[in-house]
Amino acid sequence: MNIEQSSICKIFKLFKLLSGQNAIDIKTIATRLDVSERTAYRYISSLMEEGFAVVKDRGRYTFAKSGKNYTNLSDIIHFSEEEATLVCDVMASLNSDVDFQNKLISKLAATFDFETVIGSVASSPLRENIYVLKEAIERHLAVIIENYSSGGKGGNSDRYVEPYKFDDEHFSKVWCYDTKDGKCKQFKVSRIGGKVVLNGKWQFSDAHVVYDRDVFRTSGDERYNVELELDNLSHNLITEEYPEAKKHIRKTKKGTWLLKTTVYQLFGVGRFVLGLIDHVRIIDSPELQKFVDDRIAARMQ
Repeated sequence: MNIEQSSICKIFKLFKLLSGQNAIDIKTIATRLDVSERTAYRYISSLMEEGFAVVKDRGRYTFAKSGKNYTNLSDIIHFSEEEATLVCDVMASLNSDVDFQNKLISKLAATFDFETVIGSVASSPLRENIYVLKEAIERHLAVIIENYSSGGKGGNSDRYVEPYKFDDEHFSKVWCYDTKDGKCKQFKVSRIGGKVVLNGKWQFSDAHVVYDRDVFRTSGDERYNVELELDNLSHNLITEEYPEAKKHIRKTKKGTWLLKTTVYQLFGVGRFVLGLIDHVRIIDSPELQKFVDDRIAARMQ
């Protein structure tokens, strides 16, 4: 996370602290934000200069409450559509820490209507297709996804699908039932090479399923138990790129790290292992070991 993103994150933490039911002293604020008291004072002063109603009472700070029914930050902070758009634009312009950006965009999506957020997070070529997918979901319509790139050796082809749910609030993936394969799949909006065309009513709604995502952000109806031994480098990289993995990692007595989890596809974890082949050891995960061995053998041909 770069300096600008770190500051943004601390400001949001400060919002949360000041919006609590009890006022909080500067020492506690500094500790919670992991900054000096001087920096904590500077953050608070910046909020006050920007017009936020910060109240100081006997050395403790809080946001001015709107009344006894005050329950959350949205009672005292309001973003206009222009301000929401600006925040989305700033997030989209950052070149790193995609997970951090997506979390903020998700919060905006939960606060503002679809049109406001999608107009900000999607580029012009994608926007029209997302609108059509949204209409199809709401009206229970099938679509033709023209010239979709499946990646690898699959090439480009038209897909006849029934879209039923966006996978995330930044509209990068959509869950669809593939009428040809008879399976529920995620389609990446950025891989649509042509238009999305409405194509009649749903016929397979009973088969529509949204699968959970694993720590490597893959989904599916398969389950693979994965156990990896990580050195410091691979441990740092996995926790930075895949923050959800932290809860599945423990430190071993010999100073390495052990990841034990379940994945729904081997591609995500396999790509991670292949990229750090000298820093990761596969433990008792035969399907993953075969996946990695096959990829290494293919590279050597």
